[in-house]
Amino acid sequence: MTPTQWLAFDFLSDAGYADAFRDGSLLPAQLSMIDYAFEHVGPLPLLTLVSLKGCFAVSQRAILARPKHFYERLRDTISHHSNSVEGHYLERLWAYMFSGNSLPPSALKLPLDCRAKFQINSF
Repeated sequence: MTPTQWLAFDFLSDAGYADAFRDGSLLPAQLSMIDYAFEHVGPLPLLTLVSLKGCFAVSQRAILARPKHFYERLRDTISHHSNSVEGHYLERLWAYMFSGNSLPPSALKLPLDCRAKFQINSF
C-alpha cells in the first residue's frame, strides 16, 4: 500500500461494508488504519507489502522475532468482537509485520540479470 492508500482507507464510508456496520456484524474501529498501524508496528515505509484475505505463510523465525506481548497486544485489539475492523487492519499488516518488506528476489519474479539494480530489502 502507498501512504495515500493508508490515509484514505475508510471502512465506514465503504459501501461494501455498510450493511455489516448497520447490522452489527462488523464493529467500527477506535483508530484509523494508519493510526492503528503506527501504534502497533511503528512508522511504515512509503510502500508497504500487504496480504489480503489472510492468505500467507510465515516462518517460525519471523514469528519469534517479536516478543509474545506484541502478539497479545494485537489479540486484545480484536478479541472484543468476532469481526472488528481492527482484524481487517491486521490482515493488511501481516505481510509487512512478518517480512519487514523484504522478499526474496525470486518471489518478486525479478529477472536474474536485473536483481542487482534494486534494493531488495527496502522499497
